[in-house]
Amino acid sequence: FGRMGLDFRSLIHYKFSQMFLNIFQNKIEAATKSFTSNEKIDLIDDGIFENTQSELKKEINRVDLSAPLELCIWDELCIFGNSIINALNEIRHSIYINSIRRVFNILHFSFQNIFAWLDSFLSNQENIFIVKKATFLLIKQFLPFINCCFFSCFPYEQCAKKYFITGNCSLNEYKNTFNFVNSNIFGLCKNESFFCEIIKEFDLKENEERNILIEEESINTKNEGNDERLEIEGEEKKENKELLKIEDEKEERNEEILEVEDEKKDVNNELLEVEEERKEAN
Repeated sequence: FGRMGLDFRSLIHYKFSQMFLNIFQNKIEAATKSFTSNEKIDLIDDGIFENTQSELKKEINRVDLSAPLELCIWDELCIFGNSIINALNEIRHSIYINSIRRVFNILHFSFQNIFAWLDSFLSNQENIFIVKKATFLLIKQFLPFINCCFFSCFPYEQCAKKYFITGNCSLNEYKNTFNFVNSNIFGLCKNESFFCEIIKEFDLKENEERNILIEEESINTKNEGNDERLEIEGEEKKENKELLKIEDEKEERNEEILEVEDEKKDVNNELLEVEEERKEAN
């Protein structure tokens, strides 16, 4: 075919891209199967995590921690996350741009299976608390972190912006399209409504905490303003005291001057009396 001028390089590249995608899918499926094969949700005790977290925070200036510290309480989830990151790094430069949707679907299906696995523990009422805790870690910590990794591997500027020059795809639309925390994330769960209620609870709690922070910042701002005002008033009082002191010193000096003048007058009067006595004597 080379003699006929045919070029099959684009076809070969497509075949390689499909091969890398298949390898990626196999790795994600293996990681998901390994994670969901656990017979219990094994989370580290909160007290132990608090001690570990305090030690990690001491080292945070020397160690680059891109993942949320809260994930440390779930070892299996950390292993699963590392498998995803490694798989993403292997394909980030090896697939077509139009294959990003398939990468997203592979990961999204994996996360759906994770929640279906969590859903299986709800048959026992004693597991509700730990399922809620695990769901919080996945929804509020793990999936947003994986989303950041996904957008780092497939950034908007390289994968969407220059291919939609008419402005049909904005940055927000790109992020919303490939957001793992969407309405279908609990699609494989029998107790889908239960998980949706959990998400609402998380959102309400976040809003309350955010409002508390806003109120605290507002109070701190007011206090800072009051402190500054008190400081200014204190400085003004100090300046007024200094002015009063200067005025008092001026008054004292004036009194001293008047006393000196009175003494001079007395001396002059005495001299006049002496002269008059001399005149009378003469």
